[in-house]
Amino acid sequence: MPSISPVLRITVGLLLLTLSLLLIGDLLGIVPNQRQAQIDARKVMAESLAIQVTSEIGEKRIEHTTQLLDSIVKRNEHIRSIGLRKKSNELMIQSGDHDKYWEVIGKDQSSDVYVQVPIYGKGSRWGTLEVSFVPFESMWENLFQGRSFLAMLLFILGIGFITFWLFLRRVLS
Repeated sequence: MPSISPVLRITVGLLLLTLSLLLIGDLLGIVPNQRQAQIDARKVMAESLAIQVTSEIGEKRIEHTTQLLDSIVKRNEHIRSIGLRKKSNELMIQSGDHDKYWEVIGKDQSSDVYVQVPIYGKGSRWGTLEVSFVPFESMWENLFQGRSFLAMLLFILGIGFITFWLFLRRVLS
């Protein structure tokens, strides 16, 4: 049975120690969660849009509201469609083929793809703004874009191994 060199054993040990520290940091929440940041940004965007739509509807500018929603869908690659639904469940305004992209999750429930924001007028609920976003990319798609925690772990695994091995071989010779 071939013996494993001390340099290789120490390299593997240091590499596993480094990866363990990164995983513990992720577990403790020290590593930023990009997906949660994207979800929060979608929520803020939908709420800001709801405020704008509430103002337009309050001033009875339906045509202007339709143009606004169309413009937002055309300019934002992350939004597939927007709909403004009355309390009676009638779809008053839609932009970006909302019937095709909207999926009802439940009353006043939102997800990372389907966001609902209640619209109020004159002290009572008037309707709901529905925003359908493009679904997030899968973990594997993010891996190949190099913007994921897994991609960082794989980078540390590969480059860290080579770096540790070369350093220890030089130091321990």
